This record gives sequence, structure tokens and C-alpha cells, in this order.
Amino acid sequence: MPFLLWLLLLFLVLLLLPFLLLLFLLLLLLLLPFPMTYCLRPMTFCRYCSIYDSPAANTALI
Repeated sequence: MPFLLWLLLLFLVLLLLPFLLLLFLLLLLLLLPFPMTYCLRPMTFCRYCSIYDSPAANTALI
């Protein structure tokens, strides 16, 4: 019985791990100042710069 409990716990952790990691990354990107995360956030690039600057910036919005 304890083995099944550990298995269930492991399954839940593995299931929630990607979501927690994503949440942590989003939080990190929000907390860091813009110039520091310039390369990490292409979406903010579109928001701050003109959308018509490049086709790459244009497709990132879609």
C-alpha cells in the first residue's frame, strides 16, 4: 500500500512539474527588468517596438 501511495505522489509531482516550471518562468520574466529579458521575451519586443519593423515580429503576434 505505501508503494502505491508513493507512486501516486510521484505521478502527481510529474504532472504538476511542467505547470510549476512554467509559472516560475513567467514570474521570473515579469520580475526581471525589460532590457535584461530582451532576448527571452520576443512578445514584449512586439509590444515595445513597431510591429511592422520585421516579418518575424509580425508573425510572433499571431
